[in-house]
Amino acid sequence: MSKINQIVKYFTDYFEELDFFEVFLGNPSSEENLGKITLKIPAINIGVSEHPLNPEEKIQRIEKSYLIFQGVIYSQRKLQNYDENKVDFIGESYKVIDIDVNNSDKKEMFDLEGVDYCKRFYVISWEILADKFTLAIPDDSRISFSNWNYFNLD
Repeated sequence: MSKINQIVKYFTDYFEELDFFEVFLGNPSSEENLGKITLKIPAINIGVSEHPLNPEEKIQRIEKSYLIFQGVIYSQRKLQNYDENKVDFIGESYKVIDIDVNNSDKKEMFDLEGVDYCKRFYVISWEILADKFTLAIPDDSRISFSNWNYFNLD
């Protein structure tokens, strides 16, 4: 088993303590077990403050992590291309619906934004309806007051 898959730290809830500014998000994966869908999103540079990983108010950044949503009934990404040199959006935006289950159960809405690190220069606005959120940290991940850039990771 590769080291990236050996996750050793889980933090359930604490979604509001996360900072998504300058976060890189990867392609999601989903699993269904006993009729419940779990969505897993790789992330680089998640910020934490007033959180068990960093109780201080000053934000620290996690090198690599996974955002795990359980009991998902809806996941939609809006992707918008942008020009890094002009710091402006270009072209049309488009939506990707990953999960859309016809279910009227009350769920919590999780909103996040980041940069798609698989399609560089796309900004993602993501809406997820789910029962529960967990942040998972691989054992080889690091935390720092500086930003992590996915282009420079080992």
